[in-house]
Amino acid sequence: MWFYLIDIFGAFYVFGNWQGSQAYDTSALSPHEQKMGNIISTWRTVPQTLLIILIPICVFAFLNVDAQSHQAEMINSSIGEISNKNIASQMTVPIALSHILPVGLKGLFCVAMLFFLITTQDTYLHSWGSIFIQDVVLPFRKKPFSPQFHVTLLRLSIIGVALFAFIFSLFFEQRQYILMFMAITGAIISGAGAMLAGGLYWSRGTATGACVAITIGWTSQLQSSPMARSWHGCSTTCLWKKEDACSKLPIGSMG
Repeated sequence: MWFYLIDIFGAFYVFGNWQGSQAYDTSALSPHEQKMGNIISTWRTVPQTLLIILIPICVFAFLNVDAQSHQAEMINSSIGEISNKNIASQMTVPIALSHILPVGLKGLFCVAMLFFLITTQDTYLHSWGSIFIQDVVLPFRKKPFSPQFHVTLLRLSIIGVALFAFIFSLFFEQRQYILMFMAITGAIISGAGAMLAGGLYWSRGTATGACVAITIGWTSQLQSSPMARSWHGCSTTCLWKKEDACSKLPIGSMG
């Protein structure tokens, strides 16, 4: 019950705070168009969420019917080759789909996933690259850049974001559930809700208070991943080392 209560609270608390969508939130021609865009985008997530639920149900049924026991054995054998139990449990559906989907449909599915990957990554490259220049660099300048130099800085910033993501991925090893990782990294904006509410609806809200809220928010999230692991008696060093103590825990225990 606490999970759902926290999720409901979070839906209101962080509404309009996600930096990755800030360009979409400020590009409408009118307030009415912006409201309608938010409504339509909300309804868009319904079939996406339904697909995420239905595919694992189909895989679960496939692995547990007698008629498909031979293929289920092959799938379980492939999953068993993955040493980390948390990663193995998350690879169940992708590996099963590679056996279930026929040739052609499997290719179309991969093309769709590649398309979604590209269209997401280019959006975030532009979002975070422009956020760094517009919201981090420019506030410290008293004199604005020339338009040409401004555009050049934006391009360099986008390249910098891409390089950071590439280098980070070379050293970071995924040792926890993907949704847990996404929740922790996304929660770095947890102070933004207090900042937005205090700035818009509280007369005593100040710039200092906003900075304190943001600082407390992102620093508190730095401890979330190690705490989630140590809570179950797992060494936090397995975040970065191959010797993963968490792999000894039963599947699902880290949820």
